[in-house]
Amino acid sequence: MSIEKIVFDKAYDGPIDADIDWVAGGNFDGYIYKTTLRFTEEKNEVVLTTKIVDQSRYDGEEFDTNDIGTFSVSDKRAIVCQFPGFDMRGRFLGENCEFIAFSIWYNKDRTRTYSKVYTLTAD
Repeated sequence: MSIEKIVFDKAYDGPIDADIDWVAGGNFDGYIYKTTLRFTEEKNEVVLTTKIVDQSRYDGEEFDTNDIGTFSVSDKRAIVCQFPGFDMRGRFLGENCEFIAFSIWYNKDRTRTYSKVYTLTAD
């Protein structure tokens, strides 16, 4: 994979996701959010934007965030995104490289790896 497969003038949308806690015997406490990735070629920078979609059943308060990290392309043709506290390692998929499938893990706990797919936006 080369850096040319990364589209720099568009965002990659992640799925709608949730952070949920079942409190005291089954009370729902959580919020729904959506993430996007945007790559900047000049600085090898990647911005992970988290937008809160709904927190009407959340006891706390969450805010939209922009996490700034760096990206590189490995010799194994993987894209590696590094943020403070977590890393993402992915591969471009699809006929036109319109998907990036990532494995994501927290730096201090690599046993809690999860996967997420980002899709190149149409606009």
